[in-house]
Amino acid sequence: GFHVGIILPGPAESPMTEGLLNTPMYPVPFGVPVIAPDEVADAIVKCVLRRRTEVTVPGRFGPLLRLASAFPRLVDLFYLPYRKG
Repeated sequence: GFHVGIILPGPAESPMTEGLLNTPMYPVPFGVPVIAPDEVADAIVKCVLRRRTEVTVPGRFGPLLRLASAFPRLVDLFYLPYRKG
């Protein structure tokens, strides 16, 4: 009777990230949107109602995450400029 799902949000506005997004502490790469809390909440509802095992927020990043799991070094190269020096 249990359903287990995972939500994979990108950088989200929240009290925990307030004042940290787009700083050296939490750099946001070019082209990656900062999402609103209601988008994450909608994803949770979608996960529960549709019994999805995985929901990526925003959804268009789902294929990129699959690519990243297949080619992790490629992602490392992309994020290299955003690492703390």
